[in-house]
Amino acid sequence: MPVVHPVTIHEAKTTLSKLVALAEQGVSTPISRGHASPSAMIVPAPHQAKRRLGGIRSGHVPADFDTMASGAIEAMFDGDQG
Repeated sequence: MPVVHPVTIHEAKTTLSKLVALAEQGVSTPISRGHASPSAMIVPAPHQAKRRLGGIRSGHVPADFDTMASGAIEAMFDGDQG
């Protein structure tokens, strides 16, 4: 993962959108207070796979989708966990 030169907190505040754009390209940026060693880092976020609805793998929505398990749900609201 490429790293650019450290920036101060002031530089980070004034160029935040640029630093976020760099992070989106895979570049990390160390942040320091003045000329001290870096105390924070802007890093790229881990990629997450797009999620699909778990119960509908085929992409087909059942005709009774709106009423599926309605009896069980009503029973839970009535206090019958049966």
